[in-house]
Amino acid sequence: MQSAILDIEEKMAAGLAGIRDNFVDALDRRVDRLEAFTDVPVGAPLSNTASEQIKYVAHKTLGSAATLGFEALGRNAADLETAVNDCGAVYTDTLNRAVIDFLNAADMIVARYAHR
Repeated sequence: MQSAILDIEEKMAAGLAGIRDNFVDALDRRVDRLEAFTDVPVGAPLSNTASEQIKYVAHKTLGSAATLGFEALGRNAADLETAVNDCGAVYTDTLNRAVIDFLNAADMIVARYAHR
């Protein structure tokens, strides 16, 4: 009986590792999408397309990060989503900081888990 339980736990751990690996791969692509915003000057206009792109990255990350054990990234994604929702059509200092914080947190995760 105990052997069967350990077998199930091993299968669950392997399945979760696969889900985490897929998340990290997607996160790496999301980082690529956001890095362009680090060159946007604070106070510059923010197009609807740019705003939607940031919202998409934040929302998609927020939905999975904490579930997979990346609580800090989840908080950064929530902060990013709030900042982009609050900025209107201007690239604010708050949004800039949220983008940078998100990228830093995401980069640490990608560096740790990518290509395992």
